[in-house]
Amino acid sequence: MPQFESFIDQKRPNQILSAFLRKGNIPHALLFYGPPGVGKRTTAMLFAKACNCLHRTSEAGYRIPCGDCRSCRKIASENHPDVIYIRPAGAVIRITQIRELSATLSLKPYEAKTRAVIIADAHSMNTEAGNALLKVLEEPPDHTIIILTTDQPLDLLPTVLSRCQQIRFKPLAMNTVKNLLIDKQKVEPETAQIIATMANGSFSRAMEMSKSNWIKRRRWLLAEMRTVSQKPVGSILALAESLSKDRGFLPDAFYIINTWFRDLLVYKWSPQRIVNKDLTDSVRYDSQRLSAASLYLKIKFVQNAQKDILRNANVRLALESLMVRLSHD
Repeated sequence: MPQFESFIDQKRPNQILSAFLRKGNIPHALLFYGPPGVGKRTTAMLFAKACNCLHRTSEAGYRIPCGDCRSCRKIASENHPDVIYIRPAGAVIRITQIRELSATLSLKPYEAKTRAVIIADAHSMNTEAGNALLKVLEEPPDHTIIILTTDQPLDLLPTVLSRCQQIRFKPLAMNTVKNLLIDKQKVEPETAQIIATMANGSFSRAMEMSKSNWIKRRRWLLAEMRTVSQKPVGSILALAESLSKDRGFLPDAFYIINTWFRDLLVYKWSPQRIVNKDLTDSVRYDSQRLSAASLYLKIKFVQNAQKDILRNANVRLALESLMVRLSHD
């Protein structure tokens, strides 16, 4: 369904955007911020449709997108001449992209009532691009809205933030992610439950997990963690080497390990709050086996190793040191 109300778990953003349309008073710049994978970019596209839909009008007298008219179809396929999408070119959004945008905005819209600019991952703008965008925001073109989406709003220039109407998107509920996986991705309910629990409210992350062998890797890694204290040094170093070679999986590996030890600690006081609910028996056993002090220390070791790697430490050496430390109960 096209209405904003159909966007699950985002009641407040939907209310705000609907009010803008109803009152006909749309800010020239909007910032959609919140975790990745919760519908920010999709909502930006839907709002652009709502501003330009040729057909449907609500009973309250403000337009909602029909999804079927020429304008809606063009926007959905990213072929509308007056709906401009800017994404990072590699790792960053460059000043040349914002300069090209500024030149385009100096012209009148071709056919849209309200021209829309959607800047995805706006936090990836370098300083020069941010300053160039600021000039656009200071003198906004007529009949134009600029929508920035980001999961890292503090990485934007404060002056850019101050010129945007900020709208927060929250993580999706676990059951929402689970049901979306079952309905849209045809994931088995048991697998969907595990992935939804670990996806931190992000449907895009849940989809990535469902399309890879993430479940199998998680099972392997947790088996290794549970027996690491029983392994000889050679096997511990081999485990570190294996993880260091799979850089794409490494962020997930840290999340899995950290969540595991966190669950062992949490189980001592609030068993119902563990994340790895499908492994409750294993969590119970290991939680009883390890002291709270030991678990606090293991969590600290994991977090420190992750920080070291982010600071460009040697990945293999950092992982070897971590695994040796985790092997001590």
